[in-house]
Amino acid sequence: MSQVSTAKVPITPAYAQRLVDNTAKITNIDRDATVNQPAYPLFEALLRIKGLTLQPTYTNADVASLFDVSVHTIQSRAADGSLSSRKLIGRARFLPIDLETFLSESKNSGNV
Repeated sequence: MSQVSTAKVPITPAYAQRLVDNTAKITNIDRDATVNQPAYPLFEALLRIKGLTLQPTYTNADVASLFDVSVHTIQSRAADGSLSSRKLIGRARFLPIDLETFLSESKNSGNV
């Protein structure tokens, strides 16, 4: 029976990159496509346009500001169910997934 060496070998950045590339080939994963995809593409695009960054939660006022509408409009949409909201501790009520879903399910009315 042969012995396995337990000596520690330093992993260079080039070697680490080869491991990642080979793993991607073996598992048939497009590394760039999976790593660089935003979690919430529509919502994150809106945030970039507004010069903002992704936050864990959003208040009624935050969402109203993002969509350039009144807080009352956001409250009405949440009340009628067209915009999902969460009853979280404090004032934060919307998660990024809620806003992404709202954007992806909204339809263009043709009015610009």
